[in-house]
Amino acid sequence: MKAIEQPRLRGALIAAAIAAALPATRALAFEMDTGNSDLNVRWDNSIRYNAGWRVADRKSALANNNANDQAEFLFDKGDMVNNRVDLLTELDVAWKQKSGLRLSAAAWADGAYGASGESHPRLAGRETYTKNRFSGYTKRFYRGPDGEVLDAFLWGNLELGGTELALKAGRHASLWGEAVFPTASANSVAFAQAPSDGLKSATSPGANAKETVLPLNQVTATWQVDPNLSFSGLYTLEWRSSRLPEGGTFFGISDGLLLGPDFIAPGIPWGDPREGRQGDVGVNMRWRPAFLDEASIGLYYRRFDDKGPSFIQMFRPGSGPLEARAVYARDISVVGASIATIIGGHSVSAEVSHRNNTPLLAAANFPVLRPGQDLDGVRGDTWHFLANSTSLFNKTPLWDTASLVVELTYQRLDEVTKNKAFYKSKDHAVACASEEIVKGCATKDAWHLALAFTPTWQQALPSIDLSMPVVFQTGLKGNAPTGGITEGGSVFRIALAADFQLKHKFELAYTNYWGKDKFLGASSPAGRFNQTNGAMATYEDRDVVTLTYAYSF
Repeated sequence: MKAIEQPRLRGALIAAAIAAALPATRALAFEMDTGNSDLNVRWDNSIRYNAGWRVADRKSALANNNANDQAEFLFDKGDMVNNRVDLLTELDVAWKQKSGLRLSAAAWADGAYGASGESHPRLAGRETYTKNRFSGYTKRFYRGPDGEVLDAFLWGNLELGGTELALKAGRHASLWGEAVFPTASANSVAFAQAPSDGLKSATSPGANAKETVLPLNQVTATWQVDPNLSFSGLYTLEWRSSRLPEGGTFFGISDGLLLGPDFIAPGIPWGDPREGRQGDVGVNMRWRPAFLDEASIGLYYRRFDDKGPSFIQMFRPGSGPLEARAVYARDISVVGASIATIIGGHSVSAEVSHRNNTPLLAAANFPVLRPGQDLDGVRGDTWHFLANSTSLFNKTPLWDTASLVVELTYQRLDEVTKNKAFYKSKDHAVACASEEIVKGCATKDAWHLALAFTPTWQQALPSIDLSMPVVFQTGLKGNAPTGGITEGGSVFRIALAADFQLKHKFELAYTNYWGKDKFLGASSPAGRFNQTNGAMATYEDRDVVTLTYAYSF
């Protein structure tokens, strides 16, 4: 099997392979006739329907856990977990191809969700929603109908003495580095560069990056000094949090998390979070030196606040009752370098970065705090590495074309710099002295592997292309000091997709989750339950079959 000969434009190879390998919705351009050749207006629309069913039996070893029973009991085997419609609309206006604006918006509705949740019959009265009725936040993003504006920015390209300066101002997303899969992105120089919509990723299979990377109000610039050298910078004018699957919903990781539930646990309500701030800054350089032929080198520096909750803190405001507070870490910095090239027709890239003052896993014995006390949790410095390859393959007796994306991610603790006594590891937390992996305790380092393979059959039927995307991701070894990589945490997805006339796309997919879990003596009024190491182990009995239809106009 020989790789296809590839041109110099590495980005074209990556785009083609990823578009085939990962579920996506293709939007077709509708060019408006403005009557003026200098004015271009394009309007793209994509509508997507998802039907999903739970196909695994509920496991009592997971469902008896009062931290997960609401997610487990919301749907039974055979129930629809998605009955959702999504709309993405995009408007691009350009004047002489030198300036313009972009607007985009999304809307959604899901008939699988009602106004209330469910609990284990033996755990009634322990719900994380008042009277087990979903909050306004949860109903908005799950049941709908609702929507939001995504992109809203102006752009312009200026010529400066033989160089070009590209500017954007307004709500848009900017991601640097070489990462492909989400786990690698969380370990790259792009960590927390933009908030992510993990809620939509979980509930709407086929959602693409334009829908799941949440834009920020910011100013970004790229100065193209010459064809082989450019500098970029950013400054954010707002802060937004990432979205997670909410507690009590099918893909909720814990019933008490995060923005939807009223309580983190029975009798402990959520208080106001300690959020991040505007003012993230970053600079990078991209250089293609002549002596490296095809290779491109990147250097990066960013200082930012986290977009995901880094620490859940028990807080007692004055003499009031105990509250839970989500803390978003501030003043994190990262420096990094990357290289990208073509080797034998395969796109290959690697990235290394060092993160300072980053949040680390905190043990459950962190003390209850009062106003004026430290809110930062456990902090430290970490090393991060990733490498990936993207390949396209010629016709064989098994397929017409095929693509393969492989990515390896590595994280290593450098040192714990703050609140070391509460770091969740066997060296610091008594609870981690045994069974550290299944308890989710951090190890010194962690490895993760992700791959996507997609064979394609062009014109398998008149005007129909068929493909079979296969995606596999797994935590190879260790639990990451910052979280996100859990040993044994795995997901496998296989689908059959049909693309009709580049407008209609059908996909039937099966997704299977597994991880490490073990009985360590825990029980609730519902019975014994197992300790689970991360989200994939928690999802072990939540396999789904999904049917997706997408139409572009």
